[in-house]
Amino acid sequence: MHSGYALRYAKSSIIALCGSGPTVIAVDSAVPDHLNAVISTGISTIAKFIAIVVFSPVFLAPGGVTVPVIGAVVGQTHIKARLSAKREMNDARSPRAVPL
Repeated sequence: MHSGYALRYAKSSIIALCGSGPTVIAVDSAVPDHLNAVISTGISTIAKFIAIVVFSPVFLAPGGVTVPVIGAVVGQTHIKARLSAKREMNDARSPRAVPL
């Protein structure tokens, strides 16, 4: 007897009503579509790069090695500069910097 009541309650509860609404369906259909687009674009880009390297290996050095290394160096420099600037801003705003 109690199991029928619990089943009827679960079907009419707020959780059951919210879990099947159009919002959930919209998110459930949009997220996998976008993820599929990102994955397929990434695989396509990698396949194109591999095809270029196979047909003309001279592009391996500038495209596959040099660009990521330059990106890493520039990124590390940017992070160091940003951290230094943020530290200076925090020191300027701190209560210890105000003369008494």
